[in-house]
Amino acid sequence: MNSNLNIKAVVGATNVLLSRPLKALLTECGIFEDDWDLLIQPNCWLGADRLRVTRTLHALCYGVCDSLGLPRFDLPSEFLLAVVSISVRPVNYFSAAHWIGSAPTTADLLHGEAPPGGFDVVDPSNFFAGLCFASGDTSLQGLQLAYQTKTKIALALISKEA
Repeated sequence: MNSNLNIKAVVGATNVLLSRPLKALLTECGIFEDDWDLLIQPNCWLGADRLRVTRTLHALCYGVCDSLGLPRFDLPSEFLLAVVSISVRPVNYFSAAHWIGSAPTTADLLHGEAPPGGFDVVDPSNFFAGLCFASGDTSLQGLQLAYQTKTKIALALISKEA
């Protein structure tokens, strides 16, 4: 099983997210401000939050594809990891790893057609380990800081417009 996450793919996917203005991204993805606030909150999510959190994460992941005019396809685990690592607080990594589900790696998807048994996937424990690694990786910390700064500025602008 190839469950090694490619950190360069995570950085590339993160740059796609950072290239979009936050207000436009949230609107295009159909994410409401209170759902966004729940996603980025510093407190632990509760079981009752699972549906809203997973809907928001999936809307964010697939909304990027939609906003770029791309057809939806199986997203590699590295892209999902990028979304979670820059938009979710570390206190919620464990829940996010379990709730986001399993996904194939970029390397497996590059091989094209799935083998008869299907692709090997990055399971929640591998995904959680990838998040822990990503939180300690300095290249991702810089991207995360840029994303958080952009988010704070954009949310302040949204508040002024309302």
